[in-house]
This record gives sequence, structure tokens and C-alpha cells, in this order.
Amino acid sequence: MFKTITTSFGSSAVLKSIQKKYSSRKLLLLANQNDNDSFQLVDFSNQPTIFKTPQRYTVLNSFDSIQKNSIFTYYFFELSTDALDAFDSQIDNLAGKTATTLLNLKPLDQKPYNRAILEISQNSAVPESLQALISKYRNQNYYKTNYQVVG
Repeated sequence: MFKTITTSFGSSAVLKSIQKKYSSRKLLLLANQNDNDSFQLVDFSNQPTIFKTPQRYTVLNSFDSIQKNSIFTYYFFELSTDALDAFDSQIDNLAGKTATTLLNLKPLDQKPYNRAILEISQNSAVPESLQALISKYRNQNYYKTNYQVVG
């Protein structure tokens, strides 16, 4: 079970060199599906960060594994303090009930987003139950981005 996820962005070459240097860690290289020059390295090791400019997340629920060729879709939200508990509860209830893996993430380093959902799936189809949840909490400070596991 992962308690933290740490990510960083850079060129494919730089991130691959980091991945090679720290091969004992659980590192995944992701390519942005909308930008051929945008890459992300995700560290699932629960160890202190190896990145100079990390984005760190606390994982508020649990999951076991990630398959190769997975698609990572991040949904970022800015929620009021009053909405956080309801949001967390609804994600917990939804996790495990869809064909995709859903992680409820609490960003540790950035604002204004105070929650993120990481959907890990084998295709780009968003389950209806997740679409309904997202539309409930979507506001002007919401965005999503898609990445494909490449290494």
C-alpha cells in the first residue's frame, strides 16, 4: 500500500536517467497524451523524494498495483473545507466499485488544488459513476490531464 506519491516533470531523457539511477524504486515514466514533449516521473516508493522540484501527494485510500500501459488521468479540485469530508467519503465509496483504480490524493505542495483524483485504467473511458462525482464538484478551478505509462 502506498502512503505517498511524488511526481516530477521534465524531458524524457532526464527522467529516464533518474529512473535508471534509482532503479530500486517503484518509478513510472508517463507521457502526456496531449503534449508529446511533456513527461512525468511518478515515485511510489514511500521514500524521501529524489526530485529537486517535487509534487507530493498523500494517498487517502489504498491500492495494490499498476499494470503496464495504464492510462493515468488526474482530476484536480479546489474544494471548500465543508466539502472535503463529503468528497473523501464519496471517493472511498466509489473506489473498488469501478473497473479502474481510483486514488484520492491530498496535494502537499501546491495550491489552489486541495484534492486530486488519480484514475488508473486500461482505456480512456470514464465510468459513469466517476463522471457523476466529478460533475458534482467541478468548478472554475478544476482541471484534468491524461498520461500514458511509457516506462
